[in-house]
Amino acid sequence: MGRRRETEKSSEELSQPLLEHEALREKADDAAKGNEAYKSNMKWDIGVQKALVIVAVYIEIGACYL
Repeated sequence: MGRRRETEKSSEELSQPLLEHEALREKADDAAKGNEAYKSNMKWDIGVQKALVIVAVYIEIGACYL
């Protein structure tokens, strides 16, 4: 039974956020925002992607017959 209490006590202690970690949480939040901004900037229109792939395939086929 002592182990269970120790586990519950440790769990309670470890679940409390520390003030020292606030800077790390802010940095992680900033990184997540940066990742979302990067993803939205790098998103292509599906039509553009299809057209680019089709053109690339035709160029590749043409290069094979030269």
